[in-house]
Amino acid sequence: MYTPTHSEPWLVTGATGFIGHHIMTALLEAGIPVRALVRLSRNLPETWPADVEVIRGDVTFPASLAEACTGVGTVVHSAGFAHTDRGKDTDSLHQLINFEGTKALVDEALSAGVSHFILLSTVKAVGPPRRSRVNEDWPVFPDTEYGRAKRQAEEYLLAAATQAGIHATVLRPALVYGCGVKGNLKALITKIARVRPAILPGITNQRSLIHVEDLTQAILLAARNPRAAGRVYNVTDGQTYSTTDILNAACHAIGTSPKILPLPRFLTNILAQCVPVTDKIFGYADYDSTRIHEELGFTPQNTLQSCMSEMVDECLRLEEEQDTLPTLSK
Repeated sequence: MYTPTHSEPWLVTGATGFIGHHIMTALLEAGIPVRALVRLSRNLPETWPADVEVIRGDVTFPASLAEACTGVGTVVHSAGFAHTDRGKDTDSLHQLINFEGTKALVDEALSAGVSHFILLSTVKAVGPPRRSRVNEDWPVFPDTEYGRAKRQAEEYLLAAATQAGIHATVLRPALVYGCGVKGNLKALITKIARVRPAILPGITNQRSLIHVEDLTQAILLAARNPRAAGRVYNVTDGQTYSTTDILNAACHAIGTSPKILPLPRFLTNILAQCVPVTDKIFGYADYDSTRIHEELGFTPQNTLQSCMSEMVDECLRLEEEQDTLPTLSK
C-alpha cells in the first residue's frame, strides 16, 4: 500500500476548527509533519508542538495560499462555511467559501505540485434521502446552497485531479459528533442537560452520524490507499439514530430515564413539511457507508451512546464556565 512520504508536510485547512483540530492531533500522533492554515494566528491550541508550521491565510484570498501549499505533499481541506440558514448573505458565502475558496486552493495545490488532496465535503452534497438509506450514487441533486456549493467543489476537484494525475478523494461525513462539537447538536445536548425532561417525543426518523476521531481515521485511509484516488465516500459510524435516540442518550448520560411519548407519523410529516426548521429535528438523513468499509477497510470505533457522557460533561462544564464569567456593569 502506498503511503505519502513523512518528509513532506501535510497541509490542514481549518486547522483550529472542531474537525480540523482533531485532524491535526491525529496527524501529529502518527508522526506526520503538519502545516496549519489558519485565518487568525492568535489563540492557537497549546497542545500543538513548537515545530508545527502555522501559515496565516484564507481560501477566499488566493494570494495567501501560495506559501501554504509550497513543499506540501498532501492537502486535507476541512475549512468551510457550514451555516445552512437560507438567505442572500449566507448563499453568497457558500459560493465564495465552499466553492470558490476550494477551487482556489485546488488550483494553488496543483500549481505547487501536491500529490494528494483530501476534501471534506458533506452528505448534503446530494439531495435528502426519502425514508431510505442512500449511497454515494443517490441521483437527487442537493436542495440547499450549502450542498450545491459543496457539490461544485467536489466536481471541480475530481476533474482537476484527473487531468493533473494526482490522488484526490472526496469524503462526505454525516453529522459529526464528539468532544468539541458545536452547532445544533451541542445546543440540543446542552438544552437536555439543563432541562432534564421527564417526557420525550417519540420521533421515528433515521439519521446518520460519525464520531470526529473516526472521521480522522477515514482521512488517513483515504490518503494512504491508492484505491481511494478519484473516489467519493460517505462516512458514518454505521449506526442509525432517531432524534429520540439522540435525546434519550443525552438523558441517560445525565442520569434521567424519561418516558417516550409517541408522536403519530402523520403529525411529524406535517410539521416537517410546514415548518422548515423542524426538518433538522424530524427529517430523514440516513446514508450508507458500505463503500469506504469495503474498499478502504474503514471500521468506526465509536457510537453516539458510547461517547455521549463525555459530550454532556463537556457541555455542562462550558455552561458552568460561562456562568462564572464576570459581567460588565452598565
